[in-house]
Amino acid sequence: MTASPTRKSASPIPALRPTPEEYHRGFVNGLKERFCLDPFEMYTILVEGHTDIAYLSRAAELAEEICGENLLAVPAYVLRADENPRIRVRTPENPLTPGRGGTKEVGRLARFLGTYVPILELTGKVFFACDHDEAGRGCLKAITEAGFDTSTHCLTLDPAKHPNACSKDDVVIEDLLSLTIQRRFFETGGCCGRVTYHAGEVVRYEWNDPSKSLLQRYVVEHAGWNDLMEIGRVIARIREVWGLPTNPVLFPR
Repeated sequence: MTASPTRKSASPIPALRPTPEEYHRGFVNGLKERFCLDPFEMYTILVEGHTDIAYLSRAAELAEEICGENLLAVPAYVLRADENPRIRVRTPENPLTPGRGGTKEVGRLARFLGTYVPILELTGKVFFACDHDEAGRGCLKAITEAGFDTSTHCLTLDPAKHPNACSKDDVVIEDLLSLTIQRRFFETGGCCGRVTYHAGEVVRYEWNDPSKSLLQRYVVEHAGWNDLMEIGRVIARIREVWGLPTNPVLFPR
C-alpha cells in the first residue's frame, strides 16, 4: 500500500498592519462616528455628561471674575504656536442617543482610546473625571483596565479631596455645589429629589430629573464662586497633574 504524500500545512497569512495614515484616520473617524467627538485639543477633560461641562465651564468663568485667571486657560509659555490656549471639556455620546453621555459611554471611549495611545501621546493630554459613586468607580475601573494610570489620567470626585462636598461617601457632581445654592433652588418649589437631614439640618440634596437639569440652569444663572468652588477644585486637581499653575487665592485654606 503506497503511503500518501505528506501535505504541508499552509503558512499563516500575516496580519496587515495599517499605514500611519490609516491608523490616524481610524482614530478620527472612530471618535466622530462612535462617540460624536471631534479630534482632541492639546488639553482635554472627559466627563460623564453635559451637566458636568456646564458646571465646570461656569466655575472657570467665576474664577476669572475673582482673580482674572480662567481655570480652563493654558499659559502661553507651555504651548506651541499652533495649539489652542484653552482646556476643552468634552463628553462622549452614543450616536443612537445623541445628547446623552454617562459612565457607560465614558468606559466605552476609554477602551477605544486604549488602542490609540501613540496618537494621544503625540497630540495631547486627556484626563477623565468621574463621579465618586458605584457607577463612577465602575467607570474608573474600565478606564484603568484600558491602560490609563489613575495618577496621570483619571480621578473621581473623592470627598477626601473636596472638603466642602455635601456627602462624605458617594459623591456626584451636584454634591460639589454649595448647600446654599441648592437650598435656594429647592425653595423655588416643585423639585424632584430626596433631602437628607442630620440633627434637624439639611446636609444633602439628591436630585432626580427633571430637577437635575433645571438645577443646572439655575446654578449657571445665579451661583457665585463660593457655590462652585469645589467644582473649580476639580479643574485645579487636573491642572496640578498637568503641571499648570492655579492661583491659590481661589482655594483659601
